[in-house]
Order: sequence, then structure tokens, then C-alpha cells
Amino acid sequence: MHRFIAIVFACLSLLSLGCGNHQQQDDILVPGDTLAISLSEYFDGHGTPNEQMLGHYILARTYAEMGEVSQALDEFQKAEACADTTATDCDRHLLARVHSQALLLQEEKTESTGGLIWIVGGLVFLALLGVADS
Repeated sequence: MHRFIAIVFACLSLLSLGCGNHQQQDDILVPGDTLAISLSEYFDGHGTPNEQMLGHYILARTYAEMGEVSQALDEFQKAEACADTTATDCDRHLLARVHSQALLLQEEKTESTGGLIWIVGGLVFLALLGVADS
């Protein structure tokens, strides 16, 4: 029962923030993943495709803010899968935001991995130089 009340409170909070206002969707972050997971699960069981997509989008953004890149990318994929692009009321603006956020996060992940490869490669090169000099 407490979980249901927390979910209802979260939904009302999102509505009061104006989650229907696409300009403010970038600012929707749920503190901690527990509430975001509950919200996403609730929408998966009881929501429209747009609400399901929004629930996974919020969870993905929460994971991204927590630095959990792999989980965030998984949730962005789940959000994309929820979209019913054949429906006339499909929230295409949110779907575009899901795509762009996922792409941005993937690019950041690739850049950080690429930077790490250069650092490790440089250290190996310096170690080889040290061995060659001795």
C-alpha cells in the first residue's frame, strides 16, 4: 500500500511539474532509482504506451545521473520499444528526446572508452621505452 501511495505521489509530482510540457522534460529527475523503478513498473502495468515510454525515460535519466551508463542505455532502449508509432497520439517529441539522449550517452561512453585506450596505450609505450633504455 505504501508503494502505491509513493507511486501516486510521484505521478502527481510529475504532473505538477508539467510533464506534458515538453520543454520541462529535460528537468524531470527522480531522486534515487527506487522511486523511478516503481514509477516505471507501475506505468508498465497500468499505463498507456506514452506513459510507459515516459516511465522508462525517467528511469534512464535517473541511471544516467547516477553514472550507471549501461543501465541507462538499456532503459532508453526499453523506452523506444514502448512507443506505438502507429498511434495518432504517439508522443513523437518524447521519442525523439529518447533517441537523442541515448545517442548522446552512447557518444560519451565511447569517448571515455577511447580516452582510456589512449592512456593505457601511452603507459604501455612508456613502459616499453623504459625497458628498451635499460
